[in-house]
Amino acid sequence: MGSAAFSLHAFAFQTSASTEYWLKVAYGSSDTQLRARVLERDGRWYVLKADLAALDLPEPDALWFRDDGELFFPLADLHALAWKVDVFWKLLHLAPLPAPDNQPPMESLNDSWLEISVNGGTARVGFALVADDGQVYVDSDVLQGFRLDLSALEALQVYQRSFHAVSSIPGSWAVLDRRRQRLELYAPAEAFRRGEIASSYSRLVSPDFSSRGSFLNYGLFSSHTPQDDRFDGQFEAGFFTGRALLTSSQLARDISGDQQRAVRLESTLRLDWPESMRTLRLGDSVGFAGSWGLPARFGGIQWGTNFGTQPGFITFPMPDITVDAAIPSTVDVFINNALRASEQIDPGPFTMRELPVVTGSGEIRLVVRDLFGREQVITESFYATPQLLRRGLHEYSYEVGSLRRNFGLDGNDYEQGFIAGTHRYGFNDRLTGELRGELLRDVVTVGAATNWLWPQLGEFQLTLAASNNRDSGRRGEQASLGFRRQGSRWGLGASARISSPDFVQLGALDTAPNRLRANAFGSVGFGRAGAATVGYVQQKSRDGEDVEFATFQYSLSFFSALNLQLNVFEPLSDNLQRSAQLSLSLPLGARTSVQVSGNHQQSGEGGGRLQLQRNLQAGSGFGYRVLAEDDPLDRIEAGVQLRGSAATLTADAARINGSEQIRSSLTGGVAMMAGHFYLSRELDQSFAVVEAPGLAGIDIYHDNQRVARTGADGRAIVPGLRAFQENRVRLDNTSLPMDREIQSLEESVIPAFRQGVALQFAVRRSHWVGLHLYTEDNKPLPAGSALRDVVSGAVFPVGFDGRVYLDVSPGRYRYRANWGEQSCEVALTVPESVESLGELGPRTCGGICDKEMQTCQ
Repeated sequence: MGSAAFSLHAFAFQTSASTEYWLKVAYGSSDTQLRARVLERDGRWYVLKADLAALDLPEPDALWFRDDGELFFPLADLHALAWKVDVFWKLLHLAPLPAPDNQPPMESLNDSWLEISVNGGTARVGFALVADDGQVYVDSDVLQGFRLDLSALEALQVYQRSFHAVSSIPGSWAVLDRRRQRLELYAPAEAFRRGEIASSYSRLVSPDFSSRGSFLNYGLFSSHTPQDDRFDGQFEAGFFTGRALLTSSQLARDISGDQQRAVRLESTLRLDWPESMRTLRLGDSVGFAGSWGLPARFGGIQWGTNFGTQPGFITFPMPDITVDAAIPSTVDVFINNALRASEQIDPGPFTMRELPVVTGSGEIRLVVRDLFGREQVITESFYATPQLLRRGLHEYSYEVGSLRRNFGLDGNDYEQGFIAGTHRYGFNDRLTGELRGELLRDVVTVGAATNWLWPQLGEFQLTLAASNNRDSGRRGEQASLGFRRQGSRWGLGASARISSPDFVQLGALDTAPNRLRANAFGSVGFGRAGAATVGYVQQKSRDGEDVEFATFQYSLSFFSALNLQLNVFEPLSDNLQRSAQLSLSLPLGARTSVQVSGNHQQSGEGGGRLQLQRNLQAGSGFGYRVLAEDDPLDRIEAGVQLRGSAATLTADAARINGSEQIRSSLTGGVAMMAGHFYLSRELDQSFAVVEAPGLAGIDIYHDNQRVARTGADGRAIVPGLRAFQENRVRLDNTSLPMDREIQSLEESVIPAFRQGVALQFAVRRSHWVGLHLYTEDNKPLPAGSALRDVVSGAVFPVGFDGRVYLDVSPGRYRYRANWGEQSCEVALTVPESVESLGELGPRTCGGICDKEMQTCQ
């Protein structure tokens, strides 16, 4: 059935026992706009008799209600009428009682173009059908454009198009104004399709795999003592193309001595698939340990997930909160009372996904503010832990190869082969399971682990594993249980692991497992009064001595700079000694600090330590360290670090208990891309090769820190880029030559792991020449005239006295000047002899044309 209504921003006033409103009325198919006085008392609604009569409606049979001498009738007793009062929109909606469901006769439908708005938002023009009884059918595409949910509603098929009756939308009110051809629709939040807002932290990136190149890192280390002189080196070569990165490192021991020896460290081919977060490694690698395993070096194949290829991807469950908004609103997200995000939302229910929370427990507060300034506040507690995986997320690593021995001593010591695999899966936001298996020639080890979250209490971890030595017939078991609760002000945790003597696992094939290893901790923050942490560790060994001790740490920051820290070591077994240390640190600038500390041992020994240190900055610069310490070591040390664009040099001198020692090192790298070589600091991260043609000696910034400078050829290398993340590289505009124009001073790159990317800045050399333009009667062209190149269309403004500057290369040109209703033309020849910022002298712009007369002199 039809409905029509009108929005009104009215007022209400209180009587002794009632509230009275001025409302606009929507009634049937009538175009009459009326303000009605409506009274609410004791949960019942009444309308003024005079306003009821203005609508030509019969009076109810019920007794009227008198208030201050005026007559009101109960809305509930209106004959054959359905009614609604919406105080939010200031509407009184009256409509005939609905008839049995059926489609309206085609002859009763009238085509109409209406200006349609939903909940007072931006209006759109849409096609609609208006029935004689006032029912309005709107093009379904238009309604879906407002995000209204039509999935459960029956459509009317007309003109091979779908239409929906606005009155069929649950809880909605329609207001039709025929004279203005306007339809105002008011719908509750649940009438809209559910939307989602995901955190920007989950934005996936596509790294640049287009470059090909190679690099070489070197490190030279020397030491001198009265007893020995030693010179060692470490080298690494790398080659990259597409998704592939091949690296190999070598250690050169005692280069200048009699025990010269070269040892290969690692050789690995790595291929990344960031779009699926997978990585394949061929060669030397370190196995994935999982919850109960141990990392083991091996040579072979490793295939598995690598979430590091998408650093913005959140692997653990994050809280989701649903927000209902009837009109466009702003949502402010507060995490532990700190504003972390602000979003604009359209009408309807929205789910805020992956809110940027910190790990541990906390509180989320959403403040929803609509266009009228009204607020609703939603508060919810959360607990987030990286030990869990998101629902449906897999994490796995499968390895096959040979275990490696004597790493750093022998480059080719591989022994028995093995197969291992670890697979974790997030069953839901509170439970993550894990299976792991290890297969050697004679030993099979399998185990399972689970991480479970109880939000009100904390996170739990349980592991169970068993091994079977088929050669000896011995079986071993291992089990562990852990608990952790981390809050914003306090934390608590404990774990224990027990192992049987015959339990065998990769990474400890020749070592008997400890019988028991247990630890516990507790921490509390006192705000400005500092923070304290207590810890407990117990280890029962099979091959060595048992160890048991407790620790206490207290830290306090005051005067916005000083930091005080107390550490106490309390032995609980006879083979350890009690000790305490107190230290005070003070920053002396952005990179310089001084630290004073003192310690005391149970044996009565103790001493002090003084250290002054300046850290290296991101780009070129220097740092130093001076240290003095007494008892138990009588030590004095001093060192300096010098970092340039091509290498880093360190030198240290020390005197320890009367023995002198001098150490020095030189580290750096060389990269090759596109046939060019670049000297650089050590290339242990991704890098970019910058090309800015014609721009020599220009400073280059990364993360707003100066890191490099272009050479005479306008090229430079920028090390230290973050892999799989956006890096913004900027040229310093204060040192750009006057005759150079650059399209953009800042570019962004997303390099792959330890690969180089080419970054070229679009630089153009400008050639400006000046001249004065005069008309044929020897008058300067008016200031503000536009001088246009007839061929290229380039426009140059004319200044005072006919002065104009042209950015042109030597050659011939034709220009047309326009001012007011007149124009003229001039032909120019720029000779080779005129340098940039040179002068052409005065020129005459002839053939003045009048646009109105369409003639030229």
